[in-house]
Amino acid sequence: MRAGKFKYRSLIVATLFVVVLVLVLTRGPYLIDSSQSAAFNRNKGKVFDRSVTVSARGGYLRVLNHPVLDPSKDRDFLLVSWFSLRRIPEQGERFILVSKYEADSDSRQGYSIALDGDKGFVRPSIYWRDEKGRGGWFEFASLDIQPEQWLMLAVSFRQSRYLGLHLVSPTESGQHIEPVLLGGYDLSGQNLPLNSSDLLYGASRTRFPGLLGPIAIFAPDDLSSVLSRTLKELGARPLELPASLKGENVLWLHDTREDLSKFRHKIESVQLRRGSN
Repeated sequence: MRAGKFKYRSLIVATLFVVVLVLVLTRGPYLIDSSQSAAFNRNKGKVFDRSVTVSARGGYLRVLNHPVLDPSKDRDFLLVSWFSLRRIPEQGERFILVSKYEADSDSRQGYSIALDGDKGFVRPSIYWRDEKGRGGWFEFASLDIQPEQWLMLAVSFRQSRYLGLHLVSPTESGQHIEPVLLGGYDLSGQNLPLNSSDLLYGASRTRFPGLLGPIAIFAPDDLSSVLSRTLKELGARPLELPASLKGENVLWLHDTREDLSKFRHKIESVQLRRGSN
């Protein structure tokens, strides 16, 4: 009986992912009202007083490779990142926000998050490729955002097959955060994007003009049951571990200086300037 319920639940999730994907890729850009997050952005110096600025020359944080930074077959995967763009990418221009893939290998396996210029808007994409070369770039709904807005993107991977991208934008008060699903893909039949590369946060091969805030990775048993609550908690209190996943974090850089997870990953700063101004 339990197996039947599991199959039925998986079928519902797969159907919803297909419906959502069609809707977000065919509708217009998702509008983020800049007045909604005005108060939050005015106080960003207090919220993210230890954020880092990527200069015109580029720069990034390097987290040395560790297996827990990759998705696994036994657990779900959630990566969240706060950022603020100094300018919107031009048409055809790509900003790399997060990357952990083997760029010089034949298979180029690994994962990455990019922000692409798309007719005046920003279209986020996820790179997700296994060691056999299956996968690649997956596009999500475009965003109508303004420079210097703080936003949070979250990559979810559940049941070793469902890849999703979520957006959190602060409200005027900084409370009552409502996550938005920007799309999802069913990657059944594809292996995990396992790789031996370091995780780079910021501009490595492409320049990321803006500020980098907290970044975290979680590896829970059942992400689906706590996903919405976790994203709301991270959106409302970005400097605190969410109660729903407090024991499941494998990377926690809330101040972009040191990893506060139990793994204490080594962090290197390359051409970055501290401070939010």
